[in-house]
Amino acid sequence: MFPRPRRRPTIVAASAVACPTWRIPMHDEPEFESQQGVPSECADAVADGAAHINELEEKLRLAEKQVALIRQAHAESAAEFDKIKERMRRHQEQELERARLAMAKNLFDVADNFDRTVDAAAQGSDRETLLAGVVAVRDLFLRSLTGFGLERYALVGEPFDPNLHEAIGMVPVALPASDGKLATVFQPGYRAGSEVLRPARVQVGKYVEPPNVNQDG
Repeated sequence: MFPRPRRRPTIVAASAVACPTWRIPMHDEPEFESQQGVPSECADAVADGAAHINELEEKLRLAEKQVALIRQAHAESAAEFDKIKERMRRHQEQELERARLAMAKNLFDVADNFDRTVDAAAQGSDRETLLAGVVAVRDLFLRSLTGFGLERYALVGEPFDPNLHEAIGMVPVALPASDGKLATVFQPGYRAGSEVLRPARVQVGKYVEPPNVNQDG
């Protein structure tokens, strides 16, 4: 085969010296076979270009290393965040379980008093004794609820509050001072702090002025 002819370098003007446009070899390519006959100014330009490429490659390696470190830190942070969420979830479940068991323990006394009331009824106790036993059980139960931050509300005569009460009707009242106040409580309400767990079902008083009676007749 015939040898492949070598391309002649193109001559460009560089200051006052004519330099061929040598292509700077990359880091994975062999160096030029020879730069004989190349002016020193052109050889310096080629060396400067190669040094600039090496500098850029070094910056690229450093940037890639920083990206890898950032990715690793992000992965570690995400894993730690997942661990924190799991610990918080387990802690919340444990707190709810402790609260549930504490409430159950407070109801033991209520159940005991119910048993005593049932035994008294079976032995033929009088009405007053049974009533007193039932009232005692109810009061104990309400105290147990109070211990958990629950409050029972709605008493006759209190002002009607739509945020606390559910009005199921209105009834006439004889006194103007009773207008807009609770006339009947069918079902008391319960709340925990400012959160209403169950609104009270009530009837609200409505004052109606009685008609004038003509005594002259």
